[in-house]
Amino acid sequence: MLLLGRPFAIEFSNPRANEASQHYLTALEENINSGTQKINVRCLKIITRNDFKLLKEGERFKNKSYRALCFSRGGVQIDHLIHQLQGIRSLKVTQFTPVRVLHRRTSRARQRIIHEIRGRKLSEQELHRFDKFTRHTTDVHSLLMIDLKTQAGTYIKEFIHGDFGRTTPSLSDILGSQLDILALDVTHIGLQWP
Repeated sequence: MLLLGRPFAIEFSNPRANEASQHYLTALEENINSGTQKINVRCLKIITRNDFKLLKEGERFKNKSYRALCFSRGGVQIDHLIHQLQGIRSLKVTQFTPVRVLHRRTSRARQRIIHEIRGRKLSEQELHRFDKFTRHTTDVHSLLMIDLKTQAGTYIKEFIHGDFGRTTPSLSDILGSQLDILALDVTHIGLQWP
């Protein structure tokens, strides 16, 4: 999760104290943030049952924005793929439970909406960082950065590659080029939070 982060709630069962002061919450934030570089928390506060209900309801109705680094296997020019993405708005997709989660979820079809899609080439800085991370030079003509805004609950990886036909239409189908996803980040969660 990049940028502003995502809201979360923690419920304490049988706490030793019934109330936490803002001083305690600030100290807890500092303790969490100094203990690891992998996560960072901010703005901890006590919430009401109604606030928690709002968070749970938002799981179904919010939208989420993602940034995906993709690799095109189709030999199609990236400029052509970017041009094809320009007009895609409010795309309805059907997604069956992905293969990767079938062992823990019931197989069923879900309708989801892809609100917006934008594509672009990687910047020189992004290419350099990617090459340094992978320790080899990448064919810049095969990499594509895709920004998506979707309905909550959309399986993004499967939307991009199709998941053996379990997501229709997939971005690979639409573009006529087999795409693989190399990295995925959540950039924004569209939910008003107290």
